[in-house]
Amino acid sequence: MIKIRIHKKIDIPYRLRWLNNPKVNRYIGDKLGEKTTLKEQEKWFKNYQKDKNKKFFTIFFDNKPVGWSAYQIFLNRIERLICLL
Repeated sequence: MIKIRIHKKIDIPYRLRWLNNPKVNRYIGDKLGEKTTLKEQEKWFKNYQKDKNKKFFTIFFDNKPVGWSAYQIFLNRIERLICLL
């Protein structure tokens, strides 16, 4: 079963693992092709919580986190990003 819920602070370790995967970070992340740290992701999450133009969702398959989906309003358009592993 697929489940989607709003991104929570407890999802930071998943983000860290996904963003440190070379198959992911070559396309997604603040510094393409580079690894991130727990400290950087905790800082990102604090900033994300303040940003009313972005919404991230964690995607689960059979209760296992498998990726995320992100939506942001940019120049009055909604943009979407999906990352599945």
